[in-house]
Amino acid sequence: MSLRTRLLLTTSAIVFVIVGALSVGMSTIISRQLIREVDNTLDARIEAIAATLRESRVISPFGRRMRNPLSDALMPTRFDTVTQVIDPAGTVIIALGEVDLPITQRVLDIANNSEGGSARFTTSISGVRYRMLTIPLVNGGALQLAKDISEIEQAQQRIRMRLIATGVIGIFVAAIAGWWVARRTAKPIQQLADAAERIALTQNLDTTLDIHGDREIEQLAESFNTMLSALRLSGEQQKQLVQDASHELRTPLTSLRANTELLERNTLDAPTRDAILRDIRAEVDELTSLSSELSALASDQRLIEEPSAVDLGEVATEVATRAS
Repeated sequence: MSLRTRLLLTTSAIVFVIVGALSVGMSTIISRQLIREVDNTLDARIEAIAATLRESRVISPFGRRMRNPLSDALMPTRFDTVTQVIDPAGTVIIALGEVDLPITQRVLDIANNSEGGSARFTTSISGVRYRMLTIPLVNGGALQLAKDISEIEQAQQRIRMRLIATGVIGIFVAAIAGWWVARRTAKPIQQLADAAERIALTQNLDTTLDIHGDREIEQLAESFNTMLSALRLSGEQQKQLVQDASHELRTPLTSLRANTELLERNTLDAPTRDAILRDIRAEVDELTSLSSELSALASDQRLIEEPSAVDLGEVATEVATRAS
């Protein structure tokens, strides 16, 4: 997988996670806020209903109807909520609304004031979603109030769909931006790779890379140019080494050839022959030393030698003697 593809996938994955987390978080927060507003409405309205029941004495302590019907006392709640009053046995005493609210065991416990508190939950009645609140009455029984939240859940669904659409668009835009960034980032690296391949094919070390980009890319190009300079210097040193070795080998080989030709003559006296043999041995020793030095240079095992004084007169005399 190329660097460009990895950058694109990484960027898209990060944006996907961020957008997904934000969408889920926003959807959850909005849903809770909408339900909280419904709960606040139910709390305020059920307290008003309970107060109306107490003041108008609609329900007697024994569950019998009293004066002032509930339909007159609770007229403001008729249009958008369902109201239901039950006795401790769970019998519906008063109902105001188009549906019957469910009476669960928890509701019966509240009606009998065995656990106290209230019950708040969401339920489906005839395919319609309701948010229902149940509280106990002072003289026994329970008051139930429910509000249709179908429109709220539809609004929540629309919000979720919009968040999903926004997330998809955001991921698409991020993918395009990631592709552009990956292309911009990978372009100088690709240029560097192409230059390295071209140099490897042509063996031309005189190339200098001129690549601009981010600071790291420019540093990489500078390091590559430094490496090319080192390779050029190494090549020049190798050429110089070959030339020096050729020059150094030429002198002893010439001397050996000349001495060998002299030995082939039968007119040489013993002292002269001995001198020539000594000279040959000296040249062989010099060739051996030169061979060792070349091997050390070839293996990059340079010896650290201490500087010493040299009598140039003796060197000149020795060279003249060999040449004579």
